[in-house]
Amino acid sequence: MHSFRQHLKNFMHTYRKDILVLSGMFVFILIYSFPLFRSGMVTFSDLSFGLSSHRYLEEIYGAWNNRWSTTTLLNVARLLYILPFYVLSLLFGSSGPVLIKSFIIGLLTISALSMFAFTKRLHSVYVSKHFSYLSLIAFAIAALFYALNPWVITRIQHIYLLCGYSVFPYALMLFFNIFDPKFREQLDPGFRLSDRLSRRTWIDITGLSIVFAFMAAGIHYFFFSLIYMGIMVGLIFLKTSWTRRKERIWSSLLWFYVRATCAFGLVFLLFNGYWFLMYVGSILTGSQASQHNINVSDTLMLFSRHSSWANVLFLTSYWWPMFDLTTLPLTFWIGGAITLLLILLGAVVAYRQPIHLFFSLLAIPLIIFATGTHEQVADAFVLFVTKTPLIGAMFRDPNKLVGLLMVSYSLLLAVGLNAVFIRASRTIPLKLYRGVSIVGTLIVVACFFLPYRTVYMEGFYHPVKMPKEYTAIQEEVDGKWLQFPIADEMTQPSTGIATPRWNQNPRKGGEIKATGDVQVYTSAHDTVFHHEGASPTIGYMMTFMQYLLDTGRSEQAGQIAKAFGLKQFAYRDEYTGMKDRQDFNLKVLQEQRDLVQTKQVGLFTLFDLITPLDTRTVPQLILTPYGLERSISYPTLAGYNLGRQSILYATQAHQDSLSWMKKGDIVEMIEENDLVLSQVPDEYYWKPFDAIDSANAFLNWGKTFLANNDWRWYLRTQGMTNPSFDLDFGDGIGLSFASARIDAPVYKLDGLKAKQVASFNSMLEDETFFKADNPDIVDLSPNPMSKDNNLPVLHAEVAEGDPKYIWQVAKSGKLPARPNNAYRFDITASGRGVDRLHVKVRFFDEKDRELNQTYVVAPRDSGDVDAIHLQGEYVTPRNAKTMRIDLLSFQRPERKTYWWVHDIKIFSYEDYMIPNTFTMTKDLPAGRYAGFARVLLNQKGGQLDLTFNKRGVTIPTRQRSGAKLAWVPLGSFTTPSGPATLSVTNTEGFNAIQNIVLISEEKLTALRKRVDDTLAFTKTLMVLEAETGFDYTGHLQSERNYPGLSFGKGIAAQRGRLQRSIDIREATDYQLQLMLTPPPGNDGRITVKIRDGKQIVFERALSRADILNGQKHQQQIGNQTVTYDPLHLAFPYRMTELSDVYQTLYDVKLSDIPLEKGRYQLELSYASKVPSLVDWKDLHKFDPNEIVTDKALAAPEAAANCATCVSITDDMFDASETEDGYTIDYEPTCSCDWYIYASQKTKVKPYHEYLIQFDAVSKNVRQRHLKVYYLDKDDRVIGTDFINEVEEKKKKQWNHYEQIVIPPKKTVRMQLHIWTRGNEKKAGQLRLKNLEVLPYDQLILVDQLVLSEQSGTLFATEPARALDVDASQMGRDINSDAPIGRFTVNDSPTPLFKLQTDQETMRGDTALNGVSQLYRSNEKTAHVTVVLRPIYYAGLTILVLALPLSILLIYFMTSNLGLAVQQRLSSVFKQRLPRLKRKQK
Repeated sequence: MHSFRQHLKNFMHTYRKDILVLSGMFVFILIYSFPLFRSGMVTFSDLSFGLSSHRYLEEIYGAWNNRWSTTTLLNVARLLYILPFYVLSLLFGSSGPVLIKSFIIGLLTISALSMFAFTKRLHSVYVSKHFSYLSLIAFAIAALFYALNPWVITRIQHIYLLCGYSVFPYALMLFFNIFDPKFREQLDPGFRLSDRLSRRTWIDITGLSIVFAFMAAGIHYFFFSLIYMGIMVGLIFLKTSWTRRKERIWSSLLWFYVRATCAFGLVFLLFNGYWFLMYVGSILTGSQASQHNINVSDTLMLFSRHSSWANVLFLTSYWWPMFDLTTLPLTFWIGGAITLLLILLGAVVAYRQPIHLFFSLLAIPLIIFATGTHEQVADAFVLFVTKTPLIGAMFRDPNKLVGLLMVSYSLLLAVGLNAVFIRASRTIPLKLYRGVSIVGTLIVVACFFLPYRTVYMEGFYHPVKMPKEYTAIQEEVDGKWLQFPIADEMTQPSTGIATPRWNQNPRKGGEIKATGDVQVYTSAHDTVFHHEGASPTIGYMMTFMQYLLDTGRSEQAGQIAKAFGLKQFAYRDEYTGMKDRQDFNLKVLQEQRDLVQTKQVGLFTLFDLITPLDTRTVPQLILTPYGLERSISYPTLAGYNLGRQSILYATQAHQDSLSWMKKGDIVEMIEENDLVLSQVPDEYYWKPFDAIDSANAFLNWGKTFLANNDWRWYLRTQGMTNPSFDLDFGDGIGLSFASARIDAPVYKLDGLKAKQVASFNSMLEDETFFKADNPDIVDLSPNPMSKDNNLPVLHAEVAEGDPKYIWQVAKSGKLPARPNNAYRFDITASGRGVDRLHVKVRFFDEKDRELNQTYVVAPRDSGDVDAIHLQGEYVTPRNAKTMRIDLLSFQRPERKTYWWVHDIKIFSYEDYMIPNTFTMTKDLPAGRYAGFARVLLNQKGGQLDLTFNKRGVTIPTRQRSGAKLAWVPLGSFTTPSGPATLSVTNTEGFNAIQNIVLISEEKLTALRKRVDDTLAFTKTLMVLEAETGFDYTGHLQSERNYPGLSFGKGIAAQRGRLQRSIDIREATDYQLQLMLTPPPGNDGRITVKIRDGKQIVFERALSRADILNGQKHQQQIGNQTVTYDPLHLAFPYRMTELSDVYQTLYDVKLSDIPLEKGRYQLELSYASKVPSLVDWKDLHKFDPNEIVTDKALAAPEAAANCATCVSITDDMFDASETEDGYTIDYEPTCSCDWYIYASQKTKVKPYHEYLIQFDAVSKNVRQRHLKVYYLDKDDRVIGTDFINEVEEKKKKQWNHYEQIVIPPKKTVRMQLHIWTRGNEKKAGQLRLKNLEVLPYDQLILVDQLVLSEQSGTLFATEPARALDVDASQMGRDINSDAPIGRFTVNDSPTPLFKLQTDQETMRGDTALNGVSQLYRSNEKTAHVTVVLRPIYYAGLTILVLALPLSILLIYFMTSNLGLAVQQRLSSVFKQRLPRLKRKQK
């Protein structure tokens, strides 16, 4: 005991200076971290910690996370680092706040200690073994700089990255101990390179291996360290070889490095094998978890957007700082600049010691490459990230390199401070000088630290009180559950961030806090997580479900929850800015068939699933090559029951789906190629996604996944509002709007010398400057600004298409445009009373016909814009001759809008344009190949051109309406053996290409036969939703949704057609089921035709009586009517009850339809014959006494071309009914009064829809327009709707108008008005024809068509058998009383699991219903195990034994006894080796 006290006393005396300085350093860290000591939970961004740490280790320990039903993403490497903090949290009752707070403070402290130790060790070796207080204070300040700099504080949100960062200096210290001879000489006096590795060397090797085990918690740092240390070894080798060149030691030094590296590799595997072998094993077994990132030039440019030289140097280059960097105070930049000067001083004096010089030299390439695509090394950076296998993507964020730069910064800062502190002053007393230097340095560093502390520690990371319901709800849950919504689906449009109302920034005026899926992190029960380690279909299904909740398009959303194998479903109403949306979501949930609301726990609404599903057998499979919407379409069919029936999506992955089919199963196939080509092996696919290196579809080829929301956004911009939730085999899709592209990567666009083709002055001179479209509402004027104005630049978001409900406010004159050319415009504007600022460009051909239009949407919703600089690029269509720029904003009728345009510039990239082409290359054996391309046929399509080995194929991609992915035949190709090249060019329009198949004709024939053989013992089905499964020709469709319909809409028409091609592969009798509503009168009918070419093989006209004789399929549909109202900017959908709308949907069966094998055209022709509410006889000259108004219908006005003193009389205009319509003639007049014709007042119902359609042409009249007045029971005007008009100059030609109007509350009647003003000199005329005002809900509505084989019952009635499951983190043991057969395990699909049977080995990535694992076995038991299980347990066993094994290894390699054993073994080996050679001979 006395000896221990003496040793302790000696230790305290020896390290008294260190203890004092380190104590001060620790106090500084605690003061900096003080906000974390407030009560509450740290919830921000990617910090994935919940209120309880009870099940936290499930995210780390094991290969499979049972709680989240996902892989652990090999998080096992985090085990050692998090374990102490986890144990600490258990001491505080499994406290999640204790876990995350102690983790953060621990990281900061370890970072500082690690850098302090490394700096001190370098000093002791290369400078002096003696340390003064000044030196230690310099080291401590450098260590604090390493631990609390802006980069670290920003990256706390990616907390495991900091695990590697925090111990990296300590790893470098041990690395130098091993590999730098100068370090070794200090540790091992008398050290020689030729000597065997000393015991101390082995101890350092063991220490470095242990540090690597902790550092691997941030897996990036494992690879960073290998590269960094590899460079450093080379520098040390060169330094040592040069300084000791007379000794000619390079060979012995190299041999020493080889021995030390081999020794390190051996010990490394002892301590790191538990995660490293898992990492390698997952790659070898194909079970690694993909993050499904899209790494292209645009992505890298995004990550580099703040990586300027200044931001890199000042450590503020993170791509998304979540606050405005320009708000950083001047003190931050001054403190940072002085700190950089001190670092520079350290670099200047570093020449004295090569080791310091090395860190100075390494800082230079780190600074350069940390700029990413922002500066001069962009090409090299992009090449490294995109072309380096396995690890390239880890470097896509250049800001992560700043973490390595911090080592150089901190070391050089210590050197610089040491030089300053020890420097004597001739004018200031030494003590005063040093005191001022130390205090001044601390103030400088504090100035640099404090702004980020304010923003992050006092803001983003500040603990918040989570609602008590998060804990209370756990008591109400029994079994697997799912909480909705997920954060990704609740982002606010203005910020792109999802934030619960309770997680607000406590700083006054603080930025919005990004919040992850804290509901998942806090869940105490098993759930389903959609994060990057899960199958993409998991998140896709959740996105689909959210789409249904947002639009109210189905009452079958509960089927998705059921497929997930849930027992309960909870909905949380908590997101900021989402009140209306979440209220609507909850209403839709309450109407779902498979969910029953049970409890309300604060912000949680809990639902139970009716007849939930778990691990079970699969009696009947439905194989479909179509999308996720089948999960809600099938449940609307009579006899379907999820459990008895299950869905296998053929396009979810490249898999042999046909092998899963057995007799009695169902195959859905509308067109033969849909199914056949989904079964083509992966090797025959050419994948555009892999060949495209861009994400900007407006300037180049872009790419995305069909599961991503941006794919549906692209479709919406084209007016395609009925998306299909197709699957893409996991291969993604390429798409483009551009008919040519700029021959430069996106990050080089700003550096190109574009040609200026228009300016503020030139547009004024040419009289092409903007003019207000409606001067009464918009006041617009030019207002030039000086060049000195500094305005924020908003690079606008390009949206092709013509979004509705946007009011045009001003337009330029026609400007010359080159076809297939890229332009950039810069517009500087300001305004008052503007809302949702837009810029639109229209393109016209040589005949002045509009070709296309591109919206450039600025992310600004404010009504008052002080100054905004809009910048955007676009590509003109191939036939463009002129273009026009329009300024737009949502109109606010209650106020006038003022605009000032300060500057405009338009630049042309005509010198850089090339065809918009991407190319793929693959080695092919010689032969004849059949080609197919899966492309998007759509209403805004155009033309794709494919070239295969110099042979061209043109693909037209335009269809009349809607959009669908379809396999298009390319023909036959003959190719010799060797590399083949396939190029795809976007020639015209909006095009997307998902995959291309080139398969030998022999193999294709064999595959078709296999499909036919499968169809022979299965049942055939095709389900066609009217709104998505057909090409529609007819009038405008309603935007209302009805959950009671199969996919929420259907197609309703007075006249029109639904058409599509279908393929029949089996000659037999078929049954056609039609879900539809009847017409109101006996004359109405719908005709079903099936054509074989031009010949009609089946025709049936269904009258009202025929439909009423069908089975009632769905009733009271209108009770849940979802109306889309874009004027509600917060959320546009509203649910109302209209009990007299669509009261009954009928199921009409047409049986005994004999069809032979072949292709047919299916057609439905509408003839609803609903009488118009307005006829020509109803039109008359309007008498103002017909209606009651509170104010004049038209306010008096004076204009340059009319006079208020002249009136219009009834004898000045007249009308007549003609053979083809109606004509109104007007006399010339200079009056400002209006010529008004009106219909009779027609009875209407509030909130019902009325379709108004007509054709009109006029001449010599002004400001012609039609509108509808809504009247109450006293004929008082209570509302008005204008019929959307064309531009004034286009009214001279025939135009077709159609619009659906909805009378407001209390409406009893409505009246249609036709208003015009006369021409001053000439008689005018208005001609109308085809006028109809129709009650929309009385039109025949087709919801769904089903065609199936007429052979007994389609859907099997055999129930699924529940299976007993014994689940662990490494497997599932499944038991049954009978042979299992096909079965599903209630876990997310993943290749991590496998089932080994006598017949085959199956992996768990075959997905049933898209979300669970599918297997088969003829046994009564099945053992589904993790493929990495033996590797994992072997690694953990080695880890447990690592320390004793390493001790034995050190003893064996360094003791005399060990040496004797080595010599004995070597002698034995040398004696036996010749004998072995003789035996081999």
